[in-house]
Amino acid sequence: MADGAIAGFLGGFILLIPFMMGAAGGGDLKMLTGVCCALGTRRLLAMLFLMSWIGLILAIGLMCTKVMDHRYLKHYFLCLFWWKYDRKEGRKSLPKRWRRDAWAPFGLAIAGGAWLTLILDVILGGLPL
Repeated sequence: MADGAIAGFLGGFILLIPFMMGAAGGGDLKMLTGVCCALGTRRLLAMLFLMSWIGLILAIGLMCTKVMDHRYLKHYFLCLFWWKYDRKEGRKSLPKRWRRDAWAPFGLAIAGGAWLTLILDVILGGLPL
């Protein structure tokens, strides 16, 4: 019980900063917290690693097929890594949040990472992390 609570706290804390920046929704935060509670601390790092890779592949695929607008990703990347970037001016060029092409389905990456972690755990008989 305590193992799941610790994993849920850590998983939720990891997504808290993107949630506060508006890059992740409340559903994503709740889903990641719940999945981490279910998997526990033993599988936490593997799930986060696999979830990140699945999310990256999904986002690149959506941007290449022009289903998702790339401007939000560019804005958040510049906010994090370029200190001269004017956040207020950059925010003006972003599309409205209610537009469907401004969203990235991060729940798919969370679910895919959780399933892949469980499948690899069963196949390998315990993850090597």
